[in-house]
Amino acid sequence: MGLTFNTAATRSVNVGTDFRTGVQGNMWYKEFEFNTVANNDPAYADGGISLAHTSVANSKFGLARVDHCDIEAKGGFVFNYDIATDKILMWQSDDSADAPLVQEGDAAPAAITNIKGMAWGQI
Repeated sequence: MGLTFNTAATRSVNVGTDFRTGVQGNMWYKEFEFNTVANNDPAYADGGISLAHTSVANSKFGLARVDHCDIEAKGGFVFNYDIATDKILMWQSDDSADAPLVQEGDAAPAAITNIKGMAWGQI
């Protein structure tokens, strides 16, 4: 699963405007939006997809340190950011009753667009 982060020109709402960034207390926040890409550049592997990979190039969302990150669930998938490894993980259920979420396998999943999130940390 590849990832592409949207820019002001390619975001889904407020096209042409930059994503918000600012200070909340003593922590910076960064708004972001990304798309999963059903290919293997970089490949999704157990443990997530690295934001430091050259094809993604958005390590720590531009922050020096990430303290917290929220990513919306979309398209039947739940996303979370692993602060320790700087990776995004993708989870889904098998649609059976009371099924637990399982991490995506090594195969490329369906493309999902305009997944929104926000990270807080230090610059």
